[in-house]
Amino acid sequence: MSIALLVSSISCHRSRSLLPALSLGLATMSTAASSASTDHGIPLEGKRLQLVQDAMALFGSKPSPEIFKRSWTEGAIFEDPIAYCKGSAEYYPQWLGMPKAFPISETLEWKVVTNEPNLIEYTQKQKYTLPIKATKVMDSLVRMELDSSEKITHFEDRWGGKPCPTNKIAMFLRRANARTVPKLIGVPIEYKQVFSAGSTHAKKDEL
Repeated sequence: MSIALLVSSISCHRSRSLLPALSLGLATMSTAASSASTDHGIPLEGKRLQLVQDAMALFGSKPSPEIFKRSWTEGAIFEDPIAYCKGSAEYYPQWLGMPKAFPISETLEWKVVTNEPNLIEYTQKQKYTLPIKATKVMDSLVRMELDSSEKITHFEDRWGGKPCPTNKIAMFLRRANARTVPKLIGVPIEYKQVFSAGSTHAKKDEL
């Protein structure tokens, strides 16, 4: 998930004009955790298992340049119900804000449900702890579309397993989120250097 929803939902310090977007995701959230499951679904190995492990590290507030270097493409799309990010300049800040927004983030359950040549999907139950010690538990379906080298070209976090909204108002707010967060969260040089050689940036649309 992106950092905006949980922070805004308890009136944290980050100021944004995205409050109308909160209704897109709050219904999927719960404050009650359930016991962890040991059923991880379709078995994965090698690079594909690493992709899931890297995704869980990001959700666990543990981003690193190495994760993006081995598992992401520079122009990848990242989206959840309140953010639609195009390229590393927009998706980096979403993940880099996680450790401050959620000092503790635990994966309670996860299960791989799709393993196709260009797509991996898994379900997860994630428990987020905010700096004020409030906690939220969220169920989601994580979709990772891959290129021929098995790197992420499209990463989607579907809260409650529901597709992200695509109507005009929702897309306007999601793109506003994607453009605003980079102004609030800086990207360290080591992240900027991940894609510095021989790659191109994602094209910007006019939304």
